[in-house]
This record gives sequence, structure tokens and C-alpha cells, in this order.
Amino acid sequence: MQQINHVLLIDDDPIFNIISKSLVKKAEFSPEVSTCSDANGALDELRTRVRVNYEEFQDVIFLDLDMPKMDGWAFLEEFQKFPEWSVKKCRVFILSSSISHQDVEKSRMYEVVCDFISKPLTIDKIETIWFPRELVAA
Repeated sequence: MQQINHVLLIDDDPIFNIISKSLVKKAEFSPEVSTCSDANGALDELRTRVRVNYEEFQDVIFLDLDMPKMDGWAFLEEFQKFPEWSVKKCRVFILSSSISHQDVEKSRMYEVVCDFISKPLTIDKIETIWFPRELVAA
């Protein structure tokens, strides 16, 4: 399992971001956790990190779908336009309160999306990401 150096939480709910950031740190999933309350701000941060260097780019993104101005789907469309190395380095997990089967199916159309996780984020869900069942069973 590769080292998770940096996680980015993208959600317009500041309380959710505070709680999720705390959970990620408590699970010792990543030493660095950033939050963005909107998709445009997240894209700006990611563009800056693309210019800095490979090591500084996020390893994991937790992305909410339902946000004002730019939703998670629009974020994914823009993120796919990033340099290939950055898209391949980063694993995106949709973290949504949506229980819509259509949203789950749509998320599978994006190669960059690793999984669709229902809110809330928990330590158990983080551990499932970090140690996928296939690896644990091996």
C-alpha cells in the first residue's frame, strides 16, 4: 500500500469538514489533510500543487457531489483535464449523502473515481479504503 501523504476533503459543509478531518487524522490515514468548501477552490489548490511537484500533489480526494456553484460532477470533469500523472497519482472517493442508484452508476463512468461512499465518513470506512478487503484476505 502506498503512503498516503495528503488528503483533500471537498465539501461545502464546514462542520462535516472539521469532523472528517479529525477522523482522517485519528485513523492515522494521512499526516496532511486539507479542506475546501467549494469545488472551484479545490481546483485552484490542485492547480497550484500541479505546478509545485509530484510529492506535493494529493494522494486522496474525498468529494461531495451536492455543492453550490460547481457540483462534484463538474469538478470531476475539470479534474480529468489535469496532467495525466496527477490524475493517476490521486484516488478520488465520492463521499455523499446521496443514496441514488443513478449517482452510484454515474460515478463508475469516471475512471478516476475509486469508490462511492455514503456519508458520514467513519474510521471503519477509512480503514476499508486503506486496507481493501482483497489485501486483508490475502
